[in-house]
Amino acid sequence: FFFLMIRRPPRSTQSRSSAASDVYKRQVLERTQQDFDKFFGIMKEYSVEIPQRTLAIIASRHPFFLGAPFRYYEGAFKEFKRKGFSNEQITEILKRHAEVVTAAEGQIFATWHVLNHIKIPISEKREIVTKHPRILSQNPVDVLLPRIRMLKTYFDDRMLAVIFTKAPRVFIKSLPTTESKLKYLMQRYKMDFFNDPIFPDILNYNYAETIRPRGEAMNRTTNIFPWREVLNLTDEEFCQKVEIDINEFMKIKAEIPWSKELDISNRFFSGALRNHSKYTKY
Repeated sequence: FFFLMIRRPPRSTQSRSSAASDVYKRQVLERTQQDFDKFFGIMKEYSVEIPQRTLAIIASRHPFFLGAPFRYYEGAFKEFKRKGFSNEQITEILKRHAEVVTAAEGQIFATWHVLNHIKIPISEKREIVTKHPRILSQNPVDVLLPRIRMLKTYFDDRMLAVIFTKAPRVFIKSLPTTESKLKYLMQRYKMDFFNDPIFPDILNYNYAETIRPRGEAMNRTTNIFPWREVLNLTDEEFCQKVEIDINEFMKIKAEIPWSKELDISNRFFSGALRNHSKYTKY
């Protein structure tokens, strides 16, 4: 049944990550019935119950899922159960991001250890990770920990928990980009991060394409609207709302090259926010 659902690997030249994925795909096609019996044995050992049809759908979407080394399944299922994930949550994680099972051995354990820096009930943490499973496949040392440390420098544990709960993608997005957003909102807009209802949701929006140009346009026209009213508009709708010509708005977008903006952020932001002591309290 699984073999009928596996898509053939593409023949075109692939990137390194795609090539690695193709290796797993070929390994799936080389699996024997004995191998699949072993896979189901691992699931049974850790009381992971996923309908075969659902597994077939997962394998169809992520062909490399069933081609990973068996020890990866053992490690993943063991950690999921140890952390209290239900079978429904495990199934949802695999549907959304099956790559989490093919991550480096022991990575889920290491990632969860890093997430202990975020002080929220473990049940809430499980729900967030289930909806955003890419968090589990990120390198805990190179990706998650630097972002947590950066945010903890500026916010206390309670605010860190709020950000993780409402804007979890911040923890896997570009660190300089997040700093640019915080810098702009604090210095240019004097945003009260603790009382403004749009924070931290606003961190989910693109800085160069949405936050900065729309903020500058509102400042120039003096037609200031709450962020919640302008973030989800199209460029045309936004320009009509704040009464600015679309061509003028496009010029605002192009004013500061993206690389230069990040450079400004890296040089000046770190010390700027630390000097505002109110951002160490909630």
